[in-house]
Amino acid sequence: MKFYYLNFLLSLNLVLCNRIWIEPRYYYFFGKSSPPEECPPNYYVIGFNLKLDKYKWFKDNTGLNGIKLICNDWHRTELTSGEYELGKWTPTYGPYFNGFIGAELYSFPISLFIWDDTTLNDIHFIEPDNKVVKVNNVWRSKRAKSFNLMCPKETKICGIKTQVENKRYFFDDTGLNSVAFLCCKI
Repeated sequence: MKFYYLNFLLSLNLVLCNRIWIEPRYYYFFGKSSPPEECPPNYYVIGFNLKLDKYKWFKDNTGLNGIKLICNDWHRTELTSGEYELGKWTPTYGPYFNGFIGAELYSFPISLFIWDDTTLNDIHFIEPDNKVVKVNNVWRSKRAKSFNLMCPKETKICGIKTQVENKRYFFDDTGLNSVAFLCCKI
């Protein structure tokens, strides 16, 4: 019964507001939420860049440290929400003129001091025809768990908010921990 009630509330929110946030069901306690960023009204995301930290043997690793989304407005507005300081930005992927309707997140489970924690490590975006746009990222492994985030029908990704841990110097850093996307009716 709760599931149907939740779906009803989500549908009502989408009908009344023409927008809804989608986020993973997991929650990491590392870091703080960054302010959300959105495309201008009636525009959606058509491209992206990822900020990746190379794998380092016997050093602190952080994996995926930032996501930059590019909107389809005249100015090609860039949305980042929050990012961790380590890593380099990939080239821009896009434009994908049909936009994106979802994402697959790849995350390592938290080891709590047994391993070097990295949390969010990779992301693939999903186009309306269900084609998956991937970046050649070295962070995939058999231990990674995947989470799908899909926008409701007739909506596309138009915003982002992230959860990022600040640098802790002498402790294990995780970088980008979670991401949520705003889906808008266009």
